[in-house]
Amino acid sequence: MQFERDVQGQPRVYHYGGYTQRFDYDDAGRMVRLTNENGAHTTFEYDAMDRLTKQVNFDGRTQHYQFNAVGDLLRSDDEGLISRYHYDKGGRLLKRQMGESNQAPAEHFSYTQDGQLAKAWHVTELGGNTITAGFERDMLGRIIRETQSITGPDGSEVWTHEVRRQFDELGSESQTTYTGLPAIGWQTYGPGHLHGMVLDGRSVIDFERDKLHRETQRRFGPTQTTRSYDALSRLSHLHTHSPLIAEDESPSTLQRQHHYDAAGQLTRIETLRGPHEYGYDKAGRLIAASQPGLAMQHYRFDPAGNRLFENARIATGPEHWEETVRQHMGDKRFNPLGENAAKDHHNTAAKWMDNRITDDGEFHYEYDAWGNLRRKHKAEGNEQHHYHYDSNHRLIRFEMECDTAVRGANYHYDPFGRRVVKQVQQGDAEGNLQGPVQTTFFGWDGDRLVLTEKDNRQIHTIYEPGSFVPMIRVEGDKQPPKRTLAQKLQEQQGIRLDRNTESLFDGLEQELRRGRLSAFSQQWMQMAQMQPAVLRAMLDPEPSMQGRLVHAYQCDHLGTPMALVGADGAVEPGSELDAWGSALEKPVSEKVHQPIKLQGQQIDEESGLHYNRYRYYDTRVGRYITEDPIGLAGGWNTSAYALANPNNWVDPLGLEVYLCKQPAFGIKNGPVDHHWIKTDSEEAGMGGIKGNVPGNDSGDMPGDPVQVTSHAGRSKESGATCTKIEGVDENKVNRALKIGRPLGHWGPTNQCQSFARQTLLEAGWKPSTGLPYPKPAPGAIPNPLPPFGM
Repeated sequence: MQFERDVQGQPRVYHYGGYTQRFDYDDAGRMVRLTNENGAHTTFEYDAMDRLTKQVNFDGRTQHYQFNAVGDLLRSDDEGLISRYHYDKGGRLLKRQMGESNQAPAEHFSYTQDGQLAKAWHVTELGGNTITAGFERDMLGRIIRETQSITGPDGSEVWTHEVRRQFDELGSESQTTYTGLPAIGWQTYGPGHLHGMVLDGRSVIDFERDKLHRETQRRFGPTQTTRSYDALSRLSHLHTHSPLIAEDESPSTLQRQHHYDAAGQLTRIETLRGPHEYGYDKAGRLIAASQPGLAMQHYRFDPAGNRLFENARIATGPEHWEETVRQHMGDKRFNPLGENAAKDHHNTAAKWMDNRITDDGEFHYEYDAWGNLRRKHKAEGNEQHHYHYDSNHRLIRFEMECDTAVRGANYHYDPFGRRVVKQVQQGDAEGNLQGPVQTTFFGWDGDRLVLTEKDNRQIHTIYEPGSFVPMIRVEGDKQPPKRTLAQKLQEQQGIRLDRNTESLFDGLEQELRRGRLSAFSQQWMQMAQMQPAVLRAMLDPEPSMQGRLVHAYQCDHLGTPMALVGADGAVEPGSELDAWGSALEKPVSEKVHQPIKLQGQQIDEESGLHYNRYRYYDTRVGRYITEDPIGLAGGWNTSAYALANPNNWVDPLGLEVYLCKQPAFGIKNGPVDHHWIKTDSEEAGMGGIKGNVPGNDSGDMPGDPVQVTSHAGRSKESGATCTKIEGVDENKVNRALKIGRPLGHWGPTNQCQSFARQTLLEAGWKPSTGLPYPKPAPGAIPNPLPPFGM
């Protein structure tokens, strides 16, 4: 990596792996043009207050923004799609309306008296259902209860999911409860390192850790998984022992040895069945991958990181003329007015100038004005896929038709874009419906999908804390909903409790269930003339684990599930996936349906797409079917997946970069904050080579060598705070956070804070003038970046 800078220190040219990105500024130092590796441009225009008023993207998509006097975004025009924003006197977003009419679809937000988001709701454009997310917080502002609900057009309750949390005195989450599942107990030590999980009062999984708090052993029933690491804290050896399965029956899953090159890229995984091997170009893109018993697969990219395919061509007939012009505008030899310009001919694709792949050699792809995939169809045959979106570019309808069948699906989301319902309908070639509509409900814990419910059957997924790596799977029949003590009192007494009183009853209920009342609760009940025995008799029974199947996920180095392990030690192998997430072969018999594929993704059988929280991922072309909702802040190629290197990176959200800090414990000379950076796929910062924990008084002395070290999970520790950074290129941040990258020697001008600051600056952060991006949606962190303690 190499930057060329102007006299003001602003990056002008960025070189990496033989490719170049360019930055142009106006006389005021504002970025006015980006030129990507293909030579395509994105341009920016500003008003007198340095606020972004117009942006024209690489694909020609044009967006306009209007602000009020205090800088709040009032109106945006995205290729004719109008969004209007309404605020209260405190500058908090109350409503976002998608259209000029007051009857246009809208998202609504309400807040507590101290300004915390309390509720968000909207009416779906498809079906007219009201979907709501409500939040309750403790005195420290932490969310202790979230309720997600769906109400039909007639006001009837359709479905509800609830998440409850409790925290210990150190601020670590100690208990989590999901609708339909007994309480999950988290056993932690120190600042929150996990050493066990309890479900329904019984230990389910246990962990052993080394002095650096890295997991070394995991026990689930009779099954044990051990991990070891190399000198740079990279996973070296992964071994699973189960007494019910011989190692030669599942050799690729049970034992894996990992090897890396000098750049830290995974090059080889040795298994008892044979090696997995990987190759990369100078830009770090995956260009070759092989698996045991299969031929080496080769991948090609254009300079901007778009996949290129054998026999893929750009059709230039009259029906594709607009697409052809857009693709060739950067080619000086292209003459749109030339003789026979629109006749059918084919040009082999060497660059996708607008970052839109239109052909993969088998399917042709068509997009709308916003870069959303609207149709793909086979060049030979009648198979067609159609995609329809709402005003937020969320997929709400999918249709597939071919010679033998038709298939359709509707999708519904909450105001934060989390999918809460899907409905699938099958039909024959003539369009006659076959069988009932299959409806699936989804429940969330933040950005993680934790509950899937279909035909009164529930699957709960419990993740490793602070990550998207699945850990435990629980499946069973849906049980009657449990009403809280506060809810039952309100129903029986015909009263309405305020939020504070309801919280008191929630805490009292937990104490009654444990059989231990605090002195405060005893005094409060005596004043309220309530008898513990009477209240205890009112409690609904807790959900039972009886009849439920419990499995542990066996995941690879990326957090991709390879197998499910039963409580008895039996191993259920999963689908073998290629590097981009496509299934190479399905298990001989899938006794347990396991839809989780790449980390953060679940497959939709009806479309073949992977649902990935904010977007849908197409494994066939290794990219998303819509552009990144945060635009260039997530990288210059807004549809690409995982830096074109899915073997070393994951993208469970594809959205965020955070600056994190924590008081450096043990330092006696005053309060010093240790700084690091967290993205969707990495959490890392500066640390020593000697193996010490970054940010301690056991840390580095002047002149000691330092490097990029893993800070995985540290953002969840007590005292850690993270601030979202807007307007930076996450791809550049991830490249800078490559674990093991040498950073010279520690000193006053080369330490954790200066490294974090320089990394963000080189990724496009502008701390002095603010960022030319619209105001973030509710739930994001809108505060400006705090000053670095330099």
